[in-house]
Amino acid sequence: MTYYLEIDKDNNIMGHGYCEGLIVASETIVLGITPETFDTTYDPDTNTTYELESSYAARQINKRNVYLTQSDYTQIADATFPGTLVEWQTYRQQLRDLPTHSNWPYLEPEDWPTKPS
Repeated sequence: MTYYLEIDKDNNIMGHGYCEGLIVASETIVLGITPETFDTTYDPDTNTTYELESSYAARQINKRNVYLTQSDYTQIADATFPGTLVEWQTYRQQLRDLPTHSNWPYLEPEDWPTKPS
């Protein structure tokens, strides 16, 4: 049984649960995590619930990995794709470098690299 999270484009959790059938990771489906890794924490002083930074970072890594997987084909010698090989290699390196970004893990949309077109 696989545990999954469903997220929106802003990385907010929309749903979660277990799936007994086939489920594929995507930009909105996060796989391979356990409930303990995304549980929220309650702060009684402020009466708020918040997600741990490590949990949010794990979801950002999943999103990044989906983008890397979706661009794997651009590294095959005889593949055809928009943009140049160098542009795709730069894009993929920028994705791999995201955890070193100054806003990590709370990236703004403009912090994400732009896919070559």
